[in-house]
Amino acid sequence: MTTVRVTFDVAGLPSHHSAVSAALAEFDADLRSDAVLRAAAQEVPSGTSGTKGQWGDLVVTLTGPAVLAAAVRVFHLWLSRDKRRSITVTTVVAGGDGEQRSTTTIEGENVSDETVRQALERFE
Repeated sequence: MTTVRVTFDVAGLPSHHSAVSAALAEFDADLRSDAVLRAAAQEVPSGTSGTKGQWGDLVVTLTGPAVLAAAVRVFHLWLSRDKRRSITVTTVVAGGDGEQRSTTTIEGENVSDETVRQALERFE
């Protein structure tokens, strides 16, 4: 079981821009429509003042194949709507040598669902 933090971005736009808010609202609707992913996810409130009610990150616990498949489906859908969108996935593992971070960013035009799956499988 791995827990990852997911950050969303639309290149060239500040996080408070209305287009970013609309993109996050689309993702939120997709997330809420998928019961498996919704159950494994926790929204992290944005620390930016003036963005009441908006969240910027998501924490997802990858508990198995069903959650991975749901994440791939919803992340791919969000990415495919605009080539400027990206998703950064980070996990922190605490060990004897301190914390180790692993990060990957998924971006690009026409990103396939297989690309999203491979990126997320790195964290399983």
